[in-house]
Amino acid sequence: MQDQKKWVEPLKNPWLWAIPTIATILLIIISRFSFLTFHTLAELITIIIAFNITAFALSTHDFTKNHFLMFLACGYFWIALLDLIHTLVYKGMDVFIAGSGNLSVQFWLSARYLEALLLFVAPLAASRNLNRYTLLGGFGIIAIALSVLVFSGNFPTGFVEGTGLTDFKIYSEYLIDLILVGALVVLFRYGTGISIEEKVIIGASILLTVMAELAFTFYVSVYGLSNLAGHIFKLFSYWFIFHAIFLHNLRNPYTALQKSEDLFRRTFENSGIAITIRSARDRSLLMNKAFQKMTGYSDEEMRGIHLRTIT
Repeated sequence: MQDQKKWVEPLKNPWLWAIPTIATILLIIISRFSFLTFHTLAELITIIIAFNITAFALSTHDFTKNHFLMFLACGYFWIALLDLIHTLVYKGMDVFIAGSGNLSVQFWLSARYLEALLLFVAPLAASRNLNRYTLLGGFGIIAIALSVLVFSGNFPTGFVEGTGLTDFKIYSEYLIDLILVGALVVLFRYGTGISIEEKVIIGASILLTVMAELAFTFYVSVYGLSNLAGHIFKLFSYWFIFHAIFLHNLRNPYTALQKSEDLFRRTFENSGIAITIRSARDRSLLMNKAFQKMTGYSDEEMRGIHLRTIT
């Protein structure tokens, strides 16, 4: 029962669900008026989350030494850029070229293949001290190569107007899901040095990504209902990844610091040895009970008094 609780507990955090749920409600309302606006906002939210994942994990890595999350952060930076291009070339956007259902699908598949492989390899890299700049450069080469393939017309067709998804698109989604299931197995079996909380939250994120990819095998129109559902699953998935990184890199260190402070305070207060903490000018800042008993001064009375005046 205790083991089951520790696996379920990380998913009970209300903040894990509240933010993406509120965003989902707002996005669904917007989709009723403009699907293009819904798609743009849904993608931009996940892109911003991915950039925050990168900034947050890389800036705290020197303190946390969490190579697993750093590996994910380097990959998600380039995945976010592929998703940004996918958003800009979406049908109806016409930002720098005419929007196309096929072009946006091709960039979508490029990003999802990279994401699935990232999640599969990341647990295996958790115990390796890899250079972050080398990783960023390596993932960048892959992302740029995929972009060149798409823009040069050498990437297989994924969508045909009026007909819908091609076999390549559908089977690619199934293959991506297969890689993601493998990533789930690798995470729990080989993810050494990864906390249970991280495994549970990232595992849930992977399952949500699997559901998103399955939703993207049904639509005939890029403005369809299954397309909407897939983007909602993706939003939850990205938020879960961010939450795992936030949990490890910010909340956990503060929690450990608080526990350390509580332990120090209990040890300080209950020590039988008279102890006072003084400033550089020999003025008392803090004293324990034994020191108060020895001097006859209360903590408030001693505050700021020069120690040499105590007889």
